[in-house]
Amino acid sequence: MNTVNLVGPAMPPSDVQIENRKSKIENPDHEKLHKATREMESYFVGTLLKKMHETAAKGGLFEEKSESATYREMFDDAVAKEIGKRGSFGIADTLYKELVVGVDAQAAERAQAASATPAQENGEKNGG
Repeated sequence: MNTVNLVGPAMPPSDVQIENRKSKIENPDHEKLHKATREMESYFVGTLLKKMHETAAKGGLFEEKSESATYREMFDDAVAKEIGKRGSFGIADTLYKELVVGVDAQAAERAQAASATPAQENGEKNGG
């Protein structure tokens, strides 16, 4: 089955995309964040396309029927998903770079809390 390229040729991966792939393998939290930022980019592009069609001039040679509106919405959704998957607009990469700092900070806090807990328990056992 051949796939249709809806958004043009694929761009070479950016440094952020390469780093994202490396960190995805190493950290499941990074993988979740990467997926969420891609979905956010898809949602944004879908909203952008929808608003663009709403504000476009109505009329012309052909009437707008409900069937063609439905088809256009389905096509817009497919384009938005493909753009989000590829990160073509760069929104996902920018969000990822900003948010991964917080994810790493939370992971460091959890690791610190986990390492402090056994030491505290040992101190309580020895002192009590």
